[in-house]
Amino acid sequence: MFPALGAQRKTMADAGEGLNQAGVDVVIWVPLRDRTQPVRWSLLAVGVLAWAGGATVFFRYPLFSSFAVIFGERGDGRMIVYFHEHLFNALRGKAQFVSPGFFYPVPDALGMAPAFLLNIVPYAILRDIGCDPFLAFQLLLVVLSLVCFVASLVIATRYLQVRAWIALCAAGLVTFANNLSIKAGVGHTNFLLLYYVPCIVAIALWGVEDFPRIVPRTIAGVAVAAALLALLFSTDVYTAWMFTLTLLIAAGAVMALLSRSVAAVMRQHWRPLTVILAVGAIAFAVAFIPFVLIYVPVRSIAPLRSYQEYLLFALAPANSPFWRQCQYHRRNAMLFSSTRRGHPIISIKPMRCGFRCEPDCRP
Repeated sequence: MFPALGAQRKTMADAGEGLNQAGVDVVIWVPLRDRTQPVRWSLLAVGVLAWAGGATVFFRYPLFSSFAVIFGERGDGRMIVYFHEHLFNALRGKAQFVSPGFFYPVPDALGMAPAFLLNIVPYAILRDIGCDPFLAFQLLLVVLSLVCFVASLVIATRYLQVRAWIALCAAGLVTFANNLSIKAGVGHTNFLLLYYVPCIVAIALWGVEDFPRIVPRTIAGVAVAAALLALLFSTDVYTAWMFTLTLLIAAGAVMALLSRSVAAVMRQHWRPLTVILAVGAIAFAVAFIPFVLIYVPVRSIAPLRSYQEYLLFALAPANSPFWRQCQYHRRNAMLFSSTRRGHPIISIKPMRCGFRCEPDCRP
């Protein structure tokens, strides 16, 4: 069911150990390095060309306007750029890290919004080479999309061992998903920080290639991946939390479906597993300190919601996505079927980053 695991289970009798009375399971674990497929430089070159084509479409509004238009809108879009500029000033010692002037006079209020901590280094580099805040932010998103595309391509080719054209399509779907374009276009550009996720996964896989052997690259890869995951919480907590929740669900599913194999691996390789988990936990805990410094003070400013308040936002049949879609299409059908003289008809006029509906009283 999971051929990529490359683990074969058999009894001690099959392994020739002579301990078949208890029927103890043994897993012959093949190191991931022996099951990887090399990524050719020619494929990476083709991948960069494919990314350029996808980026031209995905970022067409900024590109074709000479970056006079950027992702986002006047509210959230400008606020996100402001927080990046605040972190840049804090890095230069010109602002207090956890107290942006946006929330003046309330101190320690950086956690009222995403902190974008992982973005600060590339953003600062773009600012230092002369880009203005808005251009630096848009170029940052473009650069992150390239890194995400290459990381997704490497994962699909090297570890999942899919065909080159399928890997290119998968990397394109991950990087230039339609829902990401829509969400970013209406102001929620923080969702584009999903671009960090394939990078974290690629580094983690690179680190455990020699498992069950523990080599320096194992320590480095696991530590860097765990630290990046912790810093992702300080960058965009929604992205980090949903990614972590997905990992937990996937781990639970694997343990439920392959419980005997998982138990055998843990029993046979408990020492390297302990080392990996310890290194990951220590790196995560250290890199999680900024999250605590940023978001714990906010709890005194904006306490968590009560259980009764959460119930107000709970999903009900009347506000389920399926029901809303039905009502949306029903209204559209009634609207566009009204063609009698004098009835207003909706004319949809394309804008730079979306659509605007205006009444048109033409007969």
